[in-house]
Amino acid sequence: MIPGEYFDEDNNWVIDIQHGVYSRVVVDMIWFARNAYRHAEQTIGVSTELGKNMYASTFHYRGLQYFHDMIAARFRYKYANEIEPCLPGLLDDFTDEERVLILWNEFYPDEVKRLFLRYPELPRLIVTAAVYNNPDRRGIEAEEWIYQIINDAYPETREWRNKKLGKSGLKLKLKIGSEPVNIKIEDNMRTILEDCMREKNISLEEAMNYLISVGWKEYRLVNEVIPKKDD
Repeated sequence: MIPGEYFDEDNNWVIDIQHGVYSRVVVDMIWFARNAYRHAEQTIGVSTELGKNMYASTFHYRGLQYFHDMIAARFRYKYANEIEPCLPGLLDDFTDEERVLILWNEFYPDEVKRLFLRYPELPRLIVTAAVYNNPDRRGIEAEEWIYQIINDAYPETREWRNKKLGKSGLKLKLKIGSEPVNIKIEDNMRTILEDCMREKNISLEEAMNYLISVGWKEYRLVNEVIPKKDD
């Protein structure tokens, strides 16, 4: 999980609590998806390559970070009043952190299952992203579809982030291959680049080069490539 605001007056102290249990929650989400995929196989009586590999392979959850973070933001928005720190003496038997974790642990399983019903392809995509880690093309394409689905599920959150960051694509001069070019980064790739910058504490250009180095194709990051004119 990469901390960051997803709406006005987002709760930073709750983000820190969710960050502390991030790995466990994402593993749970993968298991929900795996069980749903296994149930689908059993229902229609088929055995797939993905179904076999999801038992033999080690799960990778780095590609599900944005999926988790959007659901986590949805929780903070929906429970904004309930998760505010209480005055001393009004906590009963729970601390603020314990109360948040109880609500979060109740929320995310139901929310993931709700998304599975709305987007039937989602369990397969999550399992694919977890089994076929980047730079495997299957995993990369699954991550892209998950990104589109979660943005479709929570359009208000995405619109807020677009407004906060500016509506136009980021523009940057970057050397791709051997030639300097001007590039424009569209909104659907902006969050991935920003997360990479924050996580690694690197510049936008360094994040772009890193993503390309681990398997992202230039055409997936660049909307328009214009060769630099000679002076």
